Parts: sequence; C-alpha cells; structure tokens
Amino acid sequence: MTKRDERNSNFELLRIISMFLIVVHHFSVHGNFDTRDVFSYEKIALDILYIGGKLGVNIFVMIGAYFLVGKSFKWRRPVGVLIDMLVYNWGLFVVILLFRPNILTAERIYQMLVPFPNYYWFPTNYILLLMLTPVLNYFIRRVSELTLRYTLILLTVIWVFVPSLELTGIGYSDLSWFVYLYLLVAYIKLYPNVILNSPTFAKRLFWLSMTLTVVSILYFNAIGIVLPDKLAYGTFFLGSNKILTVGNSLGLWLWFKNRKPFSNHLINITAQAMFGVYLIHEQPLMRHIIWYHVDNSRVQGFWAMIAYGLIASAVVFVGCTLIDMLKNAILNPTLNKLSLWIEEKLNNSLGLYIEV
Repeated sequence: MTKRDERNSNFELLRIISMFLIVVHHFSVHGNFDTRDVFSYEKIALDILYIGGKLGVNIFVMIGAYFLVGKSFKWRRPVGVLIDMLVYNWGLFVVILLFRPNILTAERIYQMLVPFPNYYWFPTNYILLLMLTPVLNYFIRRVSELTLRYTLILLTVIWVFVPSLELTGIGYSDLSWFVYLYLLVAYIKLYPNVILNSPTFAKRLFWLSMTLTVVSILYFNAIGIVLPDKLAYGTFFLGSNKILTVGNSLGLWLWFKNRKPFSNHLINITAQAMFGVYLIHEQPLMRHIIWYHVDNSRVQGFWAMIAYGLIASAVVFVGCTLIDMLKNAILNPTLNKLSLWIEEKLNNSLGLYIEV
C-alpha cells in the first residue's frame, strides 16, 4: 500500500468535492451571461451555483494546512506547485499556438511563458503560504493555547465580522486570509474539544450556514425587483471571509474530518489530480475557450440553468481530471526527480529554514 493510499480518504474525497464546487463557480462567473443587473430566475440560479467558489478554495487550503501543521519545511512543496504551473502554461501555450494562434497577443504570450506571480491568483498565494509554513509553525509551537485563541478571535473580528457588515477589513488580502485559515486549522488540530470533534455540530453548522446563504441570495434578488441596485448583493455573503462562507467552510471541513476514517485507492488517486484540474480550466486563455463554448447565456429557466451548470461543470471537471491523470502517469516521475534536485540545490545554497 502506498503512502497516498494510507491517507484518510475523507480528506481526499473532500478535496475532490471542493474542486468540483470551484468548477461550478467558474461556470457561474465566467460564462457569457451578462444581465446580472436585471432580475431573472437565471441570475438567481447562477448566484446559487456561485456559492461553491470561495467555499471550495477555503476547504482546499484547510485540507493542505491540516497536513502541514507541525511538519518540517520541504522546498519540494512550493517548487512542485510552481513546476506544475509552468508545465501546464507551457503545454497549453503549445496547444493554443497550434490550434488558436489568433487569440495570442504579445502580453498573453509573456503571461503564459512567465505565469508567476500574477497569472494565477490561487496557486501564487498558495506557494507563498507554503513558503511561510516554517514561520507559522514556529509561531504556533512557541505561543500558548490562550495566545493562539486570542489571535484567532482578533483576526476573526477584523477579517470576518467587520467585512460581513460591509466594512473594510484592516490588512486583509488573499495571502493573509490563507494564513488565517492555517492558524484556524492549527488551533483545531492541536487543541481539540468536544464541540469541534462532534460530527453532529459540524453537520448542523454546515446546513445552518448553507440555508442562510441560500436565503440571503433569494432575499437580495427579491429586493432587487424593486431596488435594482440590491441585485449585486446576491453574492455578497459568498466571499472567502464572509461569515456565511466561513460557516459553510468550517462546517463542511469539520464534517469530513470527524467522520470515521477510511482509505480508498480510487479516491486517493483521483484527488491527486485536483490541483491540475484548477491549473487547466482556470488558465486564463483556456478559461475563455471553455466557458465561451459552454455559454451559460443560452439557458432559460431556473432549474434548466442549475441542471446545465452542474452537467457542464461535471464534463469539464472529468475532462481536466483525466488530462491531469495522464500527465501524472507520464511526466510525474521526471517532475518529482526535478523537484528533489531543485530542493537539494536550494538546501545546499540557501538553507533558509532550520527547525528550532
């Protein structure tokens, strides 16, 4: 049995679910539907499909954090992510150059050849989080439970509650939010309690938050019939750090964490492809090609939009998963050796991170 097979498949299954939610979200935001400032049942459906985006990103970061808290730093982790970014950008550049060269401009060519740091927001910030893990783990080891709890309470107030009241969160950024999620997961992992270990609590938190999320979407869209400027608030509580999304993320993550552990080879193998799914379908030029052809503006009716969004997203998700599995089978042995070689060189030349 491989090391991957020994991992708790609850987390691997949740990784798969979170990436599918992200793909569904991208169906909602990247399609050709452009009348979000007008009330329609199609807009309400797209707002509901929008829910999974930041929810999925939060969970993806939380899963990674759970396995990194307390672990020694390895250069191969951020290096591996960067290599995957380059492989997919360069590979997709060749594909587009062969089949759609008319959409390439000088700026797009440069961005595809040099995607770091501005081309992908999520992988860029995730690499930076990985680089910060030795500092975060050092902080977590050195402070008391009370100090860590106080830190989380303070950050929750200024980065969750304040923005949820439509005020500006001080010092908030994508990277700072990933750090917050890391510290939150660290606290839950290192200082477990009866409530946070309860599957019942996790399920209730998730379903309560999800119900309120849907209600908020319906409420603002209904108000938008009379006050059109309120239609934009349909997705207000769906941001990464909004209180309902935090409740959804924490509830769903705890739900899977607290389930009885099991191991499934197929789930674990499929989960390895999830980061590749993101890199393929969210590559900016591929994003344009995929969702232009999917075209969510062609659908009429609430349930038709929901069904079309889920089916189209499933097709994109499965297609990208198969592509990444093929890439893993063919290229990963070589790419893994490259990551280890770069790690050795960085350790010998820099030696930045030493466990204390």
